[in-house]
Amino acid sequence: MALRRLCVIVLILISTVSFARTPARPALPEAPAECQINAVPDPLLDTVALRKVLNEEVCLQEARNLHAKYFPNPGPSVTRTIAGLHLHGDAEVLRLGTSILGTLPLPSALARAQHCPDMICTLTMIFGSEEGALRALVIAKREGIVPTISQRVFNLLKQDFASVSAFTGAEGVIWTTSELRVMEHAFRALPPSMRRMPRMQTIARVPAGTSMGARWMKDGNDFTVAVAQPLAAEWGSRTLLHELSHHLQGISISSGPKWTRFKELSGWERDPDWERKAQQNTPLGLAFRQSFGWNARKTDACFPSEYAKKNVWEDYADSATEYLMGTPDFAFKCPSKFRYFRDHVFPGFVVKPPVMDCNSDDAN
Repeated sequence: MALRRLCVIVLILISTVSFARTPARPALPEAPAECQINAVPDPLLDTVALRKVLNEEVCLQEARNLHAKYFPNPGPSVTRTIAGLHLHGDAEVLRLGTSILGTLPLPSALARAQHCPDMICTLTMIFGSEEGALRALVIAKREGIVPTISQRVFNLLKQDFASVSAFTGAEGVIWTTSELRVMEHAFRALPPSMRRMPRMQTIARVPAGTSMGARWMKDGNDFTVAVAQPLAAEWGSRTLLHELSHHLQGISISSGPKWTRFKELSGWERDPDWERKAQQNTPLGLAFRQSFGWNARKTDACFPSEYAKKNVWEDYADSATEYLMGTPDFAFKCPSKFRYFRDHVFPGFVVKPPVMDCNSDDAN
């Protein structure tokens, strides 16, 4: 009898040790692709799930490094009431956070942060992660462009379309952490002439509507970019660079020798009677409405995309985007436009395409 009890005890101990050596792993969250690092030397981290968790930590650490770099010396704590929230903390963080919330903050966003004592907690709850909160603050300070969650831009956009029903959703959209990461990486790669551009104030995420992917638009005396599609990896970087290139052209190169030179590259000319012709309810009238009367008259003109053929402004924005993205075949496909941006628009600037991961030197 005693021997039988001893055997039972031994079997229990063996099963316990065996169980401890092979614990059941909980389901782990999916990490964005740009956070994933292929080489993980530690064999204990050889499962795909654990690698993804590790790489989420890489992205968060990069955001923390950036925040420490651009907010090195927190000032004295102050208390403010912002959009009905009673918050305390560093005055600069509160100021930038207030601009992110905007003049008409989304009610659904504020509802997430009702119990937060400070701005970083508020933005963490709104964007769904600490990384998102820190990157939003870094973008606002470093670039002077605020990734806002205000309803204001959506309301302005709706006024430009005949039917509000063209948009899905009753209010604006909150930026995701992945979108803020793409945005911060894209802005980081900008040349000096496109950093902190005057009158470019905000960038807003809005619901999908009509056929718009993104749009550069006027907001009073300033300008904003409205994005209606998710900013995903390379497409997101290209979209932001395209819209910011519109702003660069609009405020800095809309007249003078640089603009004349660019128009000459493709022979862009504008029909002086285009507005009257655009009012015609005919295929020709539609063509004038879409081109705003511009026509590229050079038969051997090169364009970086089909969309660039629409008018001179889209040609400029798409060409600038190809140059800034470091597209390998742009110099061969359109050598004259490549040289134009290299020599006349961004002289001395070494192109560094936006990174797609979270292990960059700039954050360290």
